[in-house]
Amino acid sequence: LVRRLAAVHTPERGAARTEALAKRRALATRLAPAFASLRRPFDRLLASPLEGHAWHADHIVPVFRGGGLCSVGNMRTLCVPCHAAVTKEQAKERAEARRRARPKGQRRIDTVLASLSPTPPSRRTSGAAKAGMAASDGAADDGVEVIELSSDSEDEDFQASGRRKRQRL
Repeated sequence: LVRRLAAVHTPERGAARTEALAKRRALATRLAPAFASLRRPFDRLLASPLEGHAWHADHIVPVFRGGGLCSVGNMRTLCVPCHAAVTKEQAKERAEARRRARPKGQRRIDTVLASLSPTPPSRRTSGAAKAGMAASDGAADDGVEVIELSSDSEDEDFQASGRRKRQRL
């Protein structure tokens, strides 16, 4: 594939370059249709037909399974579309393993925070009023205890959004 693409001479610029790239595109699509679905690697191969743009080294035993050594015994050569497919499948496996490792009933923190509604402006207070807020404003009546955040740099974004961390009683 690479030799055949390189045989189509591509000028530096102009209409002749556009025409030559169109010829390369048609040739590559015919010879390796799987490449056409990967836009960036495909365009890179057409613009510069080099072996390194057509082939990738892949770990036989994936890095996430302990195959992080870059020895020749753990490497194989895959075409770019095949390497992308293998990598995508391994990403699915890792996500599934993380999901299975999470204890049943445990939710992700981003879904918990998203379910919290912003505090209405009338409930926002500052200073000494914060200390007695949970006890005096009826927050215990609705089964929610309001926990104020400190003004640490980590919490500034959270406070700026006007939300309070809530904890179910």
